[in-house]
Amino acid sequence: MEEQDLIPGNQFGFRQGLGAAQQALNFMQEVKEKTGPRKVAVAALIDVEKAYDKVWREGLQFKMRKLGIPVELVKITRSWLKERKFRVKILQSLSRERNAAEGLPQGSPLSPLLFNIFVIDLPKAITIPKSRVFQFADGYPHCFLTSSTEFGTKFEESGTCPERGECFCVQGLNLELSLRKVERVLKEAGVFAANWNIKINESKTEVVKFTNKFPRQNCISWNNKRVKIQNQVTYLGVTFDSKMKFENHVKRRGALTAERLRKLYPIYCRESRLSLEMRKKIFKVIALPSNNYGEELWACGSEKAKDRVEINVRKFARWIGNFPWFTRNGEIKELFQIEDLRARGLTRRSEAVRRLRNHPCEQIKALAERIP
Repeated sequence: MEEQDLIPGNQFGFRQGLGAAQQALNFMQEVKEKTGPRKVAVAALIDVEKAYDKVWREGLQFKMRKLGIPVELVKITRSWLKERKFRVKILQSLSRERNAAEGLPQGSPLSPLLFNIFVIDLPKAITIPKSRVFQFADGYPHCFLTSSTEFGTKFEESGTCPERGECFCVQGLNLELSLRKVERVLKEAGVFAANWNIKINESKTEVVKFTNKFPRQNCISWNNKRVKIQNQVTYLGVTFDSKMKFENHVKRRGALTAERLRKLYPIYCRESRLSLEMRKKIFKVIALPSNNYGEELWACGSEKAKDRVEINVRKFARWIGNFPWFTRNGEIKELFQIEDLRARGLTRRSEAVRRLRNHPCEQIKALAERIP
C-alpha cells in the first residue's frame, strides 16, 4: 500500500513514520495559510461512532478490489473475517456465542490497514472548493477545514439580479460564507457515511472558527441538529484556539499534569524517603511529557504560552523535589537537569518535519515543504 502510494496523504494514522505530531503540524500550517487579512477558515470535527465495530465488510472488499489489490488477498481477507463469533462475560456470567456480521477484530495488526482502506475515498466525497480533510486513525474525529477570502467568496456567491439585470456580490460576510460551506461539507460527509454504513456521532461534532470576527449566528444546522460555533477545539490532544497562540492548550496541560501529580503525592511527600534519583525519574517520566505535550506546536505560539510552560515545569519540579521555598530556580533546574524548553520544542518540531520529508509518500513529502 505504501510502495504504490495508495493511501492518501491526508491519512496520518496507522502509518509508519507518521504520528499525531505530524498531523497536528500539518493542520496548524493549513490553518495559518488560510487565515490572515481578509481570510477566514472554519473547521468541523466529525466523530465516527464505533469505527472498528461498524465496518461494512462487503463494502471493504469492494474497495479492496477497486484499488487493484490482488484477488487472492481479497479472498483471504474475506475468509479471515467470515463467521467470526463473540461472547460477553460479566463477572462469572458468560453469554452464548453470537455471530459478528460486521466490523473488524480488535487488536489485530491488520485491522488498522483495513480501516484505512475503508475510508480511503472520503476526501474525494468532499467536492466543496478550498476544503481539506484531515484523518488520523479511528479513535480521533475526522477534521474538515474550509476557507474563503473576501474576494474569492464574492465570485462564488455572485449572480444576476432578475429585476435590474446586474451582478451583485455579498460583501463583508466571509465568516458566514465559510460557515455555509461547512454546512455543505457536513452534508456531503453525511451522505458518504450513509452510503457506506458509517455511523456518525453527531453529538460530538464540533465547529471552530479561526478568525476574530463574530458570526451573525452562534450555531449551524446539520441533520436537524444545531452545532455550536466555538473559538477553540481540541484535536489530537492539542487545543487549537482561533489565534493559534496555544495559551489555553498550555493551561489545560498544566492542570492535567497537576492532577496526575496530586494522585502521586503520597510517593514524594515530605515524609517520604524517596531518593533524589527516583524523584527525578518521576519528573522526567510523568510530569515533563504530560506538561510539554504538543511542544512542536506551542514552540511557535505566543510568548505568554512559552512562559507559562516554563513556570509550570519549575513548579512541578519544586513539588516533586520538596525543595524549601528559598531554593532558587537555577538550583532546581541544575539538579533536575531541565533543558531549555523553547529550544527543545523547536528541535522536536524539526524532527517531526524531517520525518515528513523522509516519508515514501510523495503527497506527504509535498506537505513537509510548506512547513517552515
